[in-house]
Amino acid sequence: MAPTTVDPQRFAVIARVVNKWDPYGLLASGAPPDEFHPEIRAIAWEIANVHSADAAVALVAKVYSAYFTPTDFPVERCRAVGLELFAELQAAGLVDDQAERTSKRAGTAPKR
Repeated sequence: MAPTTVDPQRFAVIARVVNKWDPYGLLASGAPPDEFHPEIRAIAWEIANVHSADAAVALVAKVYSAYFTPTDFPVERCRAVGLELFAELQAAGLVDDQAERTSKRAGTAPKR
């Protein structure tokens, strides 16, 4: 069952990245600033389980395919925004990448 609330820090980072991406140009055309809040919330609910940039790309494609026309959001179209999203969340300390998780278990530093 999905949580009823999302982490406000994650939501803010996801909103910034998604709104900058602005698929379909809705925000640029005057849509309300909360136009993508349902999609942002859906991503935020699942992002804690994402531990790689590729998984973030797949999550963005999955969410946007569910909310809009699936053929409009293949993984290739979502690659840049998914990579940016993961990088921004990681920089904010809001997700761990797979290398960090593996190194923590092994007691070694991740390769950078």
